[in-house]
Amino acid sequence: MFKKMIAVLFMGVFAVSMGCQRPGGNNAKGDRADQLIGQWEIDSEAMVESMIAQAKDEKEKERLRKEAEFATAMKISFEFKKDGSAEMNQEMFGKSRTESGTYKVESKNEDTVTISVQDMGKNAPKKVLIRFMSDNQIKMEAADEAEKKKMGPVAMMFKRVS
Repeated sequence: MFKKMIAVLFMGVFAVSMGCQRPGGNNAKGDRADQLIGQWEIDSEAMVESMIAQAKDEKEKERLRKEAEFATAMKISFEFKKDGSAEMNQEMFGKSRTESGTYKVESKNEDTVTISVQDMGKNAPKKVLIRFMSDNQIKMEAADEAEKKKMGPVAMMFKRVS
């Protein structure tokens, strides 16, 4: 009787622990394209930290710290929807703008998703590389080398809102 209780208890704990894991185990990332769906807002602090960490010298770090005030004044959010539509909201210095468009997943792997974007504004890159820093933080940058040259090596950090 005692052995049966231990076996039932063990199976119960095992079943509950398996139910709590994501597909593929605790370290699986799942489908990053599916994880992109939802609302994301700019993570100004993480973006500034990332920029400063890439600075070549102290002079450049100091310049970037001064420019950080500009970055923290921006409020940008994206919503990626399951139907392939997307919306971008921007607010800066009291002015706001909303752009609606569509996106299509071009490629994906364990930590990145590349999407093509249409109708998200004339300055928006046509292809965007999205790198998942974690399940709740992404880094977005132009995926095309020609667009990177045109825009500069700008990468924006976002955090999940929902």
